[in-house]
Amino acid sequence: MEDFNLELLQKFRKFKTEKFSEQDRVNEDQDYISVSEELSQYLHSSIWELKTQVKDLRKELVSLRAMKDDQSTEYQKHLMEEEQKVEVLKLRLKIEKERNRSQANEMASLRAAKDEEIMEYRKLLMEEKQKNKELSDEVERLQQLQEELISSRLKDTKDAQLCITTAGGHVSRETTKHTKRTGGEKDK
Repeated sequence: MEDFNLELLQKFRKFKTEKFSEQDRVNEDQDYISVSEELSQYLHSSIWELKTQVKDLRKELVSLRAMKDDQSTEYQKHLMEEEQKVEVLKLRLKIEKERNRSQANEMASLRAAKDEEIMEYRKLLMEEKQKNKELSDEVERLQQLQEELISSRLKDTKDAQLCITTAGGHVSRETTKHTKRTGGEKDK
C-alpha cells in the first residue's frame, strides 16, 4: 500500500502539477489576451490620436499653403509693380537723356551761331577800326591842308596889307573881292 500511496501521491502531485501548469498556462493566456487587448486599445486610441493630429496638420498645411500662396501672389503683384516702376524710370531716364542730348546739341548749335556772330562782329569791328584809321588819316590830312590854307591866307592877308600900305592906303574893291573868291590865294 505504501507503494500505492506513493504512487497515488505521485499521481496526485503530477496531476496537481499539471493542473497548476495548465492553470498557469490559462492564466498566462488570459494575461496575454488581457495585455493584448489593452495594447490593442492603446494602439487604437494612439492611431485615432495620430489620425486626428495628421488631420489637424493637413488642415494647418493647407492653411499655410493658402497663406503662402496669398503671400506669393502678393509678392508677385508687388514685384510686378516694382518692375513696372523700374521700366517707367528707365523710360524717363531715356527721355531725359534724349532731352539732355537734344539740349546739348541745341546749346552747341547756339554756341556755334554765337561764335559765328562774334566772328562777324570782330570782322565788322576790324573794318570799322580800318575805316576809323582811314578817317583819322583823312582828318589829319584835311587838318594839315586846313593849316596850310590858313597859313597861306595869313600870308596872303599880310601880302595884301603890304600892298595896301604900299599903294598909299587906298584899297580897291576888286582886290578884296578877288581875295574872298579865291579863299585868300593870289592871282596866277
